Amino acid sequence: MLVNYGQQMKFPPELTKEKTSQAGIFLGTVVLGEISKMDLVTGSPLELSIHNYGTDVLYPLGLYFFTRYLGISQITSIMTVATLSILSEISDTFDGGVYDPRDFLAYGLGLGIGYLIDSRISKKNTL
Repeated sequence: MLVNYGQQMKFPPELTKEKTSQAGIFLGTVVLGEISKMDLVTGSPLELSIHNYGTDVLYPLGLYFFTRYLGISQITSIMTVATLSILSEISDTFDGGVYDPRDFLAYGLGLGIGYLIDSRISKKNTL
């Protein structure tokens, strides 16, 4: 079962080591995402890649950890963040934004990193 509707979500969630890690990663990705959107200084290829794709990696990563912090399962978090990321990119074609299919790779990378980190955090707390 992906969602247990009989169980009421407790807010704020009980602060365990795992929840604290999830909240810290979420906040860190928000800060790094904002830094990656800053104006370019040198225009180097690395700086250009970070500027163009940094938020596309960091925001899905952060949103994944926000949903996990709220107690949503890993699979539901992945599906939710993937759906929102895809809809966000598709909406860029309709509102005059820039459609870049490589953004989908960046979204997937962010989600993949999030899942791997979350699996390690969860495993550490169960040992």
